[in-house]
Amino acid sequence: AVVSTQSGHYGRDYNMIDRKTIPQQYSRKPTNIISWNINDACDRTLGDKTLTPDFAEIIKSCQIFCLQETKKEVQFSEFRCFNQIRKSSRSGGVCIGIHRSLEKYIKQLKTGDEDIAAINLSRKYSGMDKDLLIINVYDYPENSSYKKRINEDGTKPSTLDNLLDFLGSQRDCEVLLAGDLNARTGNLNFVCQNEDWEDHTESNTCSESRSSKDIIVNERGKRLLDLISCSNLSFLNGCMIGDVIGDFTCLRYNGSSVVDYIATSPHLRKQIRKFTVMPFTNLSDHSVVTL
Repeated sequence: AVVSTQSGHYGRDYNMIDRKTIPQQYSRKPTNIISWNINDACDRTLGDKTLTPDFAEIIKSCQIFCLQETKKEVQFSEFRCFNQIRKSSRSGGVCIGIHRSLEKYIKQLKTGDEDIAAINLSRKYSGMDKDLLIINVYDYPENSSYKKRINEDGTKPSTLDNLLDFLGSQRDCEVLLAGDLNARTGNLNFVCQNEDWEDHTESNTCSESRSSKDIIVNERGKRLLDLISCSNLSFLNGCMIGDVIGDFTCLRYNGSSVVDYIATSPHLRKQIRKFTVMPFTNLSDHSVVTL
């Protein structure tokens, strides 16, 4: 992730950062959904993170999880896990996990992009008028060697292009978009004025309607803002109870940033009571974000 207050791409040496232990919040009543860039399921010091009690405690605090940068398949016995792993690189990787009690209400969807995973959660479970579309995205930094290698001639659609196409193909559903987009959007957001999915237009504009400790807007951030505007979505970061100051979601020895987001459609947003960026742990350089 691009995290410094200056532009650029940095390595993953974050062991020098003194982090808190697993916070007590994870031992409280389970949250519904978490999103988390785990920065590799395997660690040189911890080994397989998914086998550690601290990691398991975080996962068991939710009914649905969206993990990014897994770099391998992730499995938990209590969850149905939908993994997407890059075929040509040991990088990236996304996983959506659904608690086994919800298994009969879900359907995996094809997105056409190995960095985008999606499932449909039936309205029969949620009680809403429409099904819920949950999308999990990991968009690698723009200047990464992986991005350059797979798009040497500059003709390959970007992850955001593919995400926009996929969103456009899904109709009559509520949307929850989660992930590490490696995009910095400052305090900008699109606040939906019309709940009708069919009425959104490309002329929608964004405004300074959320708080953020990260004041930078980069090019990827501008494209992401265009995407949520066109798709009639809005960020929860920095504008919900639990994150009124817009906490950093990524912490490195050389800087911090907000690059991990949850965005939703208008009606779904009204059903959400709280959005929280959890304290950092020794398991990743990204925070868990929860609903």
